[in-house]
Amino acid sequence: MISFLQINVGVCRSSQDLMVHTARECGADVVLVSEQYRNADEETGWYSDTSGRSAVFVSSNIAVDVVGPLDIGFRWVQINGIRIYSVYYSPNATIAEYNLFLSRLENSVRSADGPVLVAGDFNAKRPEWGSPTTDLRGNALADLASSLNLHVCNDGNLPTFTRGASESFIDVTFVSQSLRQKVSNWRILDEDSLSLHWYIAFHITQTDHATPLPPPTGWCWR
Repeated sequence: MISFLQINVGVCRSSQDLMVHTARECGADVVLVSEQYRNADEETGWYSDTSGRSAVFVSSNIAVDVVGPLDIGFRWVQINGIRIYSVYYSPNATIAEYNLFLSRLENSVRSADGPVLVAGDFNAKRPEWGSPTTDLRGNALADLASSLNLHVCNDGNLPTFTRGASESFIDVTFVSQSLRQKVSNWRILDEDSLSLHWYIAFHITQTDHATPLPPPTGWCWR
């Protein structure tokens, strides 16, 4: 079983330090970090994208099989045959820039020879992952996920981002079809992250004994 923690740390040193502590306290093997405050060396298990805004942090002694190339907006590593992506793309980018980012992400995912996990802060809104509204980014991201046969793990019950009375569902977890029934206990943690985003935790169990997520309700993916 691989245990994951997913968080946008909000470019705050304190929240990033707390994230590292929380990951070790809850036994997370891998942390998917968006909008990070600072990079660390890859020798310490910290694999960042070119922009320095997203990273995969391997917080346990689990073995990394392959490290993906540098790109803008995402970085991936392969562990136990799963290609694991951490993603962040700024809300200030134009829709044209966002579409180019999705095109590069699509090309990368299509090059994988096994299952993938793609997670992070996409700054995109669609009902599929809980948002009551839809925007152009959400439409583009949903189309991409559909074309790649990626499935949403979010249950949409709680927002992933809160600021005062404002709530958003912009941190999303996608997995390949072959992993859908192996993801268990996807949840938003009820503890302070020192960020406007909430911690997301889940497991992938690579046996036939996982307790799968319930099927999504209330919407049709395609």
